[in-house]
Amino acid sequence: MKHFKDLFSILCLLFITSAFVACDDDNDEYATDDETILSVPQDDLIFTYEGEAKTINVTASENTFVASVTTGDETWAHVSTANNSVKIVVDENVDQQERSTTLTVKLNDARSRIRVKQDAAPAPEAKPKTFTVPTFTGTDKTFVYKLMDGNTQVVVLGTGDAQYQDTFRYYEDKYKGSFCAYIAYNENVAHNIYAGCDALLVPSRFEPCGLTQLISMRYGAVPIVRETGGLKDTVSPYNMYDNTGNGFTFDRYESGLLYDAINRAKTLYFESRKYWDDMVIRDMNKDVSWEKSAKQYKDMYVGLTPRD
Repeated sequence: MKHFKDLFSILCLLFITSAFVACDDDNDEYATDDETILSVPQDDLIFTYEGEAKTINVTASENTFVASVTTGDETWAHVSTANNSVKIVVDENVDQQERSTTLTVKLNDARSRIRVKQDAAPAPEAKPKTFTVPTFTGTDKTFVYKLMDGNTQVVVLGTGDAQYQDTFRYYEDKYKGSFCAYIAYNENVAHNIYAGCDALLVPSRFEPCGLTQLISMRYGAVPIVRETGGLKDTVSPYNMYDNTGNGFTFDRYESGLLYDAINRAKTLYFESRKYWDDMVIRDMNKDVSWEKSAKQYKDMYVGLTPRD
C-alpha cells in the first residue's frame, strides 16, 4: 500500500509540474487569481504585403484590458481596442522580406501573446531592355542587316567605346539567339569562342602584331582580317584557283570590303566544304612558334654579317 502511495505522489507531482509549465506558455489563457479571466485566439495573424486590418475577439473578466505591439525601430503595426475586441492594422510592406511582431494583450497581471506576420513584397518585374537604334552613314547602314541572313551567328567579345557597346547590345536584342554581345573580357570565354566558331573576324584599323588570329588558327577557326600590321604578315588570302592561303582578307577600312570578305568565306564554307576543311588543317598545322622566328632572325643577321 505504501508503494502505491509513493507512486500516486509522484504522478501528482508530475501533473502539478505540467500545469505550471502550461501556464507559462505565452499563447495560453491563464489568470493570476480566481477572478481574472483572459483568453484570445491562439492562431498567428498573417497579413498580405499590401497591408490590411484584422479584428480578434477577446474573452476577459473585465473590459479594461490593453493591447500593444512590439516592432523594433519602426512602427508598421497599429493596435486599438473596442468593447471585447482588438483591431490591428498593418502598413504596406515595401521590402522583399517577411516581417513579424508580437501582439500582447494584458489584463491586470494576466497576458496573452499572438504572433503577427506580414508577407514580403514581391520582386519587381524585370523591365525589358531597350536600346537606341544605331545610326550609320553610307554602306554601314545595312551591313549588319545583310550579315544576319539566317545562316550566320555572331558572337562579340570585349569592351570599347560606349556607343559601340550599345550598338552590339542593340543587335543582340534584335537578333535573339543569333547575335551575342559579351561586353567584357574573360580568357576562358575567349578560348571557348575560338574553339566553337568557324571563323574569327578581326577587322582592325591598326594592329602592330596580333595574337588573336594566331590563336584562332591553332583552334581551327579561319581568320577574316584586314590587311594591316601583323594581321597581313600572318594571314595569307585564300586563292580559289590553287586552293592555297589560310584566311580571308580585305585592304581598305571600308564596310563594303569587310562584307565582301565575309561573303567569300561563307561561300567557301557552304559550297566547297572540302576546300574549307583543307584550309582549317593548314591553319592548325601552321608553325608560329619562336623556333621558326628565331631561325629567321638568325638568317637575317648572318646575311648582314660581313664575310672575309
